[in-house]
Parts: sequence; structure tokens; C-alpha cells
Amino acid sequence: MMSDINPLNSNSQIILDEQKIKQFQSRMKLILLALSALEINHNNINVNISKNQQELEQNFLELVDLLQQNQELIRRACSLLEQMNQHHESIDYYGVVKDYLHKFKQNYKRELASPATLSSEDTEKLALKLLPDLLFYSGKNGDRLLWEQLHR
Repeated sequence: MMSDINPLNSNSQIILDEQKIKQFQSRMKLILLALSALEINHNNINVNISKNQQELEQNFLELVDLLQQNQELIRRACSLLEQMNQHHESIDYYGVVKDYLHKFKQNYKRELASPATLSSEDTEKLALKLLPDLLFYSGKNGDRLLWEQLHR
């Protein structure tokens, strides 16, 4: 089910230049890596082939829908992460968080590897930051929050 509130329908629609489209794609790729690490299938969303703003906007809407459909899984992972952080168990992650971190690091290394890639520690920090972001994006008004984040 597509989001009822579509930030793309506002009268003040943002027109993206080529550089902004590339930044938008890069940010969406990180979110898709996080979803893959949670084993959320997103095969119908491919930002690599999005060559224009209209295709990116369609991918955005599909991403919002996917986030909303998987909100419960994302919420459980965030809840476990929060519990671990409250008990200062951040060194030994377990369960879905451990699997998520492992898969995110693998996906990041495979998909975004370049000479300027992040260290393993920084990749883990990025993954841990993205997980609660996914929860916010999957909630009410998450589409607007995500839209704003992608246009920074």
C-alpha cells in the first residue's frame, strides 16, 4: 500500500540536478543495504538504473511502502538494540542485531567498496545509526522525514 501522504505531491516540488540525483541515489543505496541486512526483499527497487528524477521518485514511493510493510521487523530489531545499549552489551551483539551488523558489513564491502570505504568499525557505526532511522522512516510521517533526509 503506497503512503497516503506523498511529499512529492506538494506544490513546492524540488527539481534535482544531476549531482543531487547521484546524492539521492547514494543515500537510498545505504537504506537498501540496511534493508537487505534485515533480510527485507527490495528487488523491485533499483536505484542504480534510476537515471532521472521521475524514476527516483517512483523508487522512493516503493521504498516508503516497503518500510511501512516491514515496520514490525524493524521495530523488533531496534528494540533489541535499545535493550543491549541500556545494559551496556554493545560489545557482544546477539540475535537479529548481530545478524544485521554482519550482513550490513558484508553488503557494504561488496556493494560500496572503493578506496575511500569506511573501516569495519565505522561501517558498524553507520549500520547502528541506520537501524533507528529505518524505524522513523517506517512510521507515520516517515515518508516526509525520509524525503527531507534524502534531499540534504
